[in-house]
Amino acid sequence: MARIKPWMILTLAICCFVVGFGVQFQETLTPYASQVWEYSGDLFAQVVYGESKPVGAVIVYEKGNADKLTTDQLNWIMDKKLRSDCKAKGFQFAVADPDDKDKEGNCPPKAIAPYVKRAIEKGLPRLVLIGPRGGITDFVLPANETDARKRLGVQP
Repeated sequence: MARIKPWMILTLAICCFVVGFGVQFQETLTPYASQVWEYSGDLFAQVVYGESKPVGAVIVYEKGNADKLTTDQLNWIMDKKLRSDCKAKGFQFAVADPDDKDKEGNCPPKAIAPYVKRAIEKGLPRLVLIGPRGGITDFVLPANETDARKRLGVQP
């Protein structure tokens, strides 16, 4: 009769862990399956962060370099209708410069520091989306309002 060896127990434990992880990962993604087809451009953010729709957006650009943005980009960034549509949808919309300071003198302000840092690492200008679980994903600043609304998930 064969004796149970320590490596057999370890192998069984590893197999159980891998199978359990796969089931857990599938359960995490299942609620978002229909959205993956609808928002295929955001598939990476949904799979990696388990996020579906953003709860916040931060546009980070150097205000001193605004002349490098197109007129369409500047128009949608400052569009009051887009901001009110975002607010009606239930998420925050902010525009930030990496050199902005808060009341305590923090540069960038503590509330948006992780998003500004991410944008600087990837290159400005940047659109940073924040998911409901705190996941961060970023994109090159959309060229026009139509593309921005699609990325934000906010239709007029």
